[in-house]
Amino acid sequence: MLFSAKVILLFFASAVLAGSMHDGSLKRHANLKSRLASQTLEARSESVEAYYGFQERNSTITACGVYFNDTDYIIGLSSDYVTADYTDNCGRSVTVYLTDDSSSSIEVTVGDSCESDAYLSVAAFEALAGSLDTGVLNITWSFIDEATAAVSSASTEASSV
Repeated sequence: MLFSAKVILLFFASAVLAGSMHDGSLKRHANLKSRLASQTLEARSESVEAYYGFQERNSTITACGVYFNDTDYIIGLSSDYVTADYTDNCGRSVTVYLTDDSSSSIEVTVGDSCESDAYLSVAAFEALAGSLDTGVLNITWSFIDEATAAVSSASTEASSV
């Protein structure tokens, strides 16, 4: 009887101690909803069209505040990723491949924003498509520089501008 009383007492003592350690400030999920609402996440995957540049970009300043040549490997991303006021993604390295054929890929640099899904510089578009004849490509792109935020990717249609 003495043994069972000790076991019961030990059980209640551990339950009280455990309960006192779980106040709101120690719970992992305390205020989870409000913490998640304040966080912004980058897209992991998205399908888009990419176009190539129909005019020379050599003398036009971009949303990233830089000039580039048609021979540079540049991608312009939608305003979800780059605007004149939000340039954190400018200069990031991106891998681009055809959505239907991931064996062909190129590395480009984020250098501009785009009103449509995405655009590639003439050189980047031609390197990926083989020619400018298609005009529009279904691409998948992903950030590859691990130094900034989380790795993100999106599938989009790209054009060359």
